[in-house]
Order: sequence, then C-alpha cells, then structure tokens
Amino acid sequence: MNKTFKFILLLVLGSGVFFISCKKYSKYTGKGSGNKNTTYDCKTLKLNVNDFCKTKDGKIGKVTKDCKCETKAEEKKFDCPKLKLNFRDKCKTKDGKEGFVNKDCGCETKAEEKKFDCPKLKLNFRDKCKTKDGNEGFVNKNCGCETKAEEKKFDCPKLKLNFRDKCKTKDGKEGFVNKDCGCESNNR
Repeated sequence: MNKTFKFILLLVLGSGVFFISCKKYSKYTGKGSGNKNTTYDCKTLKLNVNDFCKTKDGKIGKVTKDCKCETKAEEKKFDCPKLKLNFRDKCKTKDGKEGFVNKDCGCETKAEEKKFDCPKLKLNFRDKCKTKDGNEGFVNKNCGCETKAEEKKFDCPKLKLNFRDKCKTKDGKEGFVNKDCGCESNNR
C-alpha cells in the first residue's frame, strides 16, 4: 500500500469515529443533532420529557416535566432495614449506652465486644483493682486482686495520711492530721 492511500484511509476512519461519538453525545445532551426544525419540550436542553440526559456531575438521568435533568435517587439498602443501619454502625442500646449493630441486627455495647483476661472481673492482668479490704492493687495471673508489694506506709493508715498532712475537718475547714490521727483545724 502506498503512503497516500494509508493517509486517506486513516482520515476516513478518524472522521467516522468523530461522527459516531458526536451522535452518542447528542443522545444525552441534545446538542449536535443537526436538525433545526425539531421541536422540544425543553428548548434550553433541546430534549423532550423522559429523554435521557447528562447531569452536571456526569451521571445519566432523565428530563423531568420542569426541564431538569435528574437521576433517580437510589433507595439505600441496609443490612438491618428495621433499624435503617448496617452492620458495625453506631447505635444506642435500650438503656442508652453507645454500641454497634451486630450480625443479628441487635445493638451491642463495646464492652461486650472486649475480651478480658479475667471475664468475671471484666479486667485484664495488671489492671488496677480494689482488694476485699478496700486497698488498691492489681489483677494477678490467677484473676485475683493483689496489693502492690511496695505499699506506702502511713502514720494514719485509715486516712492514708501522715502526721501534719493537710486534711478537712468534719465541718469542712482546712486542717492538719494530729498525733491521734484526727483532723485538727488550723484555727484553734
């Protein structure tokens, strides 16, 4: 084949693609149809009601009676239609606690989701806890509450204060801890 023939063939094929793409474009916009005698329901769009059109954001829609190009609003489909929520969405339980939607479409609190080393205590090893006698401690490997080995020694263990530490008297005044482990007012 000679070069001239190839050039003409390329030119013909290229112009054919151009006309086809213009025709597809005119199908959605009304522009480029070439027929000036056509009457339209919506002259500004050069389309009729229910014709396909393209919205400003590039979506395919239909021309409405008020000459707007609108797409159908898709109905949202939910995993749990009654709740109008999907799995793992945030929700509130009946008692007002915040949680998430589980696979059974129930609202489950986040605390129920956690796995604890000691499920009965709802604590993990080394978490802070209180012993039976009210002392602060930590959860041991046997799921028991153990006091810290280096527990502070106080002059007045019940108050957890030392002599001359600041305290509040029964009537709410500032004071200090006396030698009898009582809170004595600063204003004698």
